[in-house]
Amino acid sequence: MRNLFTTLFLSATIAAIAQDVNLTDVFSDGGPTRLDNTSLSFTRNFSATPSTFSVFNYYPEESIYHASITYDNGQNDEGYVMRIGKGAQIYSFRNSVHGEIVPPQHRTNIASNGLHHTPFVDDVFQMVAASSRHTGTAPDIIHQAGSYVRLPEQVDENNHPFYSPLIAEHFDADDKSFTTVNWGQQPNTDKNLTLGYTADLMFYTRHKNIGNGVIQVDNILHNFGQQDFTFLDVPWGGVRHSSMPYLFVSNEDNSYSLQTPASFPVKEISIASTGGWIAYSSSQDGNGPSMGLVFTRDQSAGPGVIRWGEAIANDRDFYVLELIRFPQGNLSGGKSMQFRTFMVLGSSVDDVKSKILDSGLEGEAFITANNNTKDQTTDIHYQVTSSGSKFEVSETTQANSDLTLEATPFQNSLPVCLIEGADGTNRITTDLYTYSSFPYDRTALSWKLLGYSEQAVNFDVLGISEQVINKTDFKVYPNPVESIITIQGFANLTVVDLYDINGRILLSKIISNESETIDLSHLKSGTYYLKTNSGAKQLIVKK
Repeated sequence: MRNLFTTLFLSATIAAIAQDVNLTDVFSDGGPTRLDNTSLSFTRNFSATPSTFSVFNYYPEESIYHASITYDNGQNDEGYVMRIGKGAQIYSFRNSVHGEIVPPQHRTNIASNGLHHTPFVDDVFQMVAASSRHTGTAPDIIHQAGSYVRLPEQVDENNHPFYSPLIAEHFDADDKSFTTVNWGQQPNTDKNLTLGYTADLMFYTRHKNIGNGVIQVDNILHNFGQQDFTFLDVPWGGVRHSSMPYLFVSNEDNSYSLQTPASFPVKEISIASTGGWIAYSSSQDGNGPSMGLVFTRDQSAGPGVIRWGEAIANDRDFYVLELIRFPQGNLSGGKSMQFRTFMVLGSSVDDVKSKILDSGLEGEAFITANNNTKDQTTDIHYQVTSSGSKFEVSETTQANSDLTLEATPFQNSLPVCLIEGADGTNRITTDLYTYSSFPYDRTALSWKLLGYSEQAVNFDVLGISEQVINKTDFKVYPNPVESIITIQGFANLTVVDLYDINGRILLSKIISNESETIDLSHLKSGTYYLKTNSGAKQLIVKK
């Protein structure tokens, strides 16, 4: 799709964009009946977790923390504090009965796989995808959470690692849900990016509180690249082994069986042969505090298996679980998939089972292709105006729009982001690598989702004073302009076309003299660009 790119030029800063509610309105309706009306507490303000994580000896918790969600219905085994990381991963999940559920992030400190190198990018709840070109020597894997720390430039001056950019989010107090959108990353930066592998996958996650210890988890993966993703973990996760060392897997009749401990990844069974759920427990008889994961047994959008095992050597303390799907072409280039699972907290495995059956959670879980067309999405309109030497972008009405995008992904669509550069510039672009092929090198400081486009664009940085794009073509002045603009032509210039910022041609001008004028007084204020027959482009700001 990248060969379809059309290039525009823009100097931009963002102003008061508050449309994340639209950008995150992507999931299917429905789900189980809410079990209570207890409010959900949400904050982005940081406070330290009481849990012990070995990685905090190397990286401060502030480096991973993004937000926390607290639910307290007065039942200690059903309440929780969930901490969401900068890569939208669950990096801490605890209550007073279960203790900390997420593993402590401890490994031996060897060069390729040590404590310094995997801070909350492996032993967490997240999504993972592997493409058809994945091999052991050239792994094409994309993590929702972020990249392994293989190189010094992946850690900033505050000792904060680089996580997958979180580019949109919305907390809905009425819905009792928190939704995130993030751009996944190649974890093996020492191999993948040097091979030219990109990460063309968007991850959408919504955690919705149903009540009584039940959490609905909705996920969407959108492939905006060319690779066919053939292996998905939705989720990859597991628990702190010292908190919940026993795993029970349901049978088709909803009885359940204790699994024999084994090192990961020894054990694997078909999802279709289960009752649609598993549960970890603190006690071997299942009568202690427990946590379940519920999933659909439906195989139509992709057969699946459950893989599990212990990864507890060297104090890693991780009981791994992979819920694997093989999408069989449903996540090839330009396509999306949607998933729904549930997390269930309870006083025992039987308590978890009762909640699953009473609310019919296995029947509410699903996996499906999600290939909406453009006419099934919602428009977002932006106004682009000049402010000093830069532009401001704000949501507006259709009548005042300079730039119209779609709020959510559709077939073959590309994400459009406002990207902040370390050089003080901004770009609005579908090329998420516009500043660097290595997102972790801090050449780009942030990514902000604006919407989706069926064709790629790149609003690059120009000043709004007089500009000469190519002295063999032309220059224009004054710029910004109120009415009459002068085009000064040079060799080989015959035609200049005027476009709006959406790429619609407004007029063409034949240049027969060394300079010509164009009257722009009839145009509304906004951003336009001129394009010559030789392909050179010049941004115009209409006051």
